[in-house]
Amino acid sequence: MALSALLALAAGGCTDPQSGVYAKTWCHPTAAEGQPLITLDDMEDGDATPCTGGGPWIVDGTGDFTPAKIGSPALPTELSDADKVLRAPSVRAQYLHGTLVPDGYARIILPLPATLADLRAFQEIDFWARSDAGAATVRVGLFTASAPDGDFGDDVVIQPMWGPDGRNTMAANAALAALRRSDDVTVITPDDLAASTAIQFVFSSDKNGGATTFGFWIDDVQLKRLPGQ
Repeated sequence: MALSALLALAAGGCTDPQSGVYAKTWCHPTAAEGQPLITLDDMEDGDATPCTGGGPWIVDGTGDFTPAKIGSPALPTELSDADKVLRAPSVRAQYLHGTLVPDGYARIILPLPATLADLRAFQEIDFWARSDAGAATVRVGLFTASAPDGDFGDDVVIQPMWGPDGRNTMAANAALAALRRSDDVTVITPDDLAASTAIQFVFSSDKNGGATTFGFWIDDVQLKRLPGQ
C-alpha cells in the first residue's frame, strides 16, 4: 500500500509523556540541541507519535500481525523484565509479530516531519533491535518523494539479543549513502535524501528463508549527522 494511503488510514491521539526521573532523558537529543545524534523516537511515552512529530508509526504488510493491525497506528509495547534490565532506562519499544502469507512482508513506518525532510546532512539511521528467534534480516530505509519508486533501503541482520551483535553493546545502523532501491542496484542520490518522507523497518519472507512467522523489536531510532554538519 502506498505511504500516502497508509497515512490517511492511520489515526490516533498523543498521550502526555510520562513523569518521573527518566522523563528528563526521553526524546533527547532534539534537533535544536545540535548534537551528533537526533532522537526520532524512543517510544517511552507509550503513544504512536514519534518524538519529532510528523504523524504516527504505521503498520503495513501482508499477513496477520499483532499487537497492531495493518493500516493502524503502532503503539510501543512494554519490554519484558529481562529486557528492561538490559535496556534501562528504556521500558518500551515498537514490536511487531505474527504470520505472513507466502512471500509476504511486515513493516512499521515512521513518518518524518517537514523539518526533517532533507536528510543530506545525516550519515546514518541508528536504532536498537532484536528478533524473537534466531538471526533475522530487516530492510531499513527511506520513502522519498523524489520519484515514483521512492523506496530505498539496506539489509541489516539483527539477533535475538539487543544490538547488531547480540551483546547489547551498541546500536545497529544503516548508512544513508548505501541505501538502494529494490533492484539492489540504484543507489540513493542527494536529491532523494532531500525529499525524504518516512523511515521503514521491513521483515520479508524472501530475505528470511521463506519464513511465514516473524517477530522483531525496534527501539531508540536516531539520525546521526555527517561530520561537520
